[in-house]
Amino acid sequence: MLVGSSFRRHFSLCTMPLMPQYPDCVKSLPKPLPASTVEARKEDDLELEEEKLENVDHLSAKELLQLHVNHAKKVRARLRNQRLQRIERYKDRLALLLPAVADQQPKNDPAS
Repeated sequence: MLVGSSFRRHFSLCTMPLMPQYPDCVKSLPKPLPASTVEARKEDDLELEEEKLENVDHLSAKELLQLHVNHAKKVRARLRNQRLQRIERYKDRLALLLPAVADQQPKNDPAS
């Protein structure tokens, strides 16, 4: 029979709720890196683009096509750079969400 303080200690331990050894929650993803400073477009570039737009009336179809192709290349390059910057910012989060490279190879593959 437990007497005195040992009884109280035993009783308090028995009435404590059992806490799981590991928390039952999802580990939060790491914060993305801060957005890098976006390269500011020069005012000269903006003025040149405006001049190009103003002077398209006297251009031939071939010259207009060349302007369009050059503009499309610049837009694609800008979008590609933005995508690569986003991937770099969120690389830590993506690594947690995507399977590891070793997990992607089949088990029966002779290369492994």
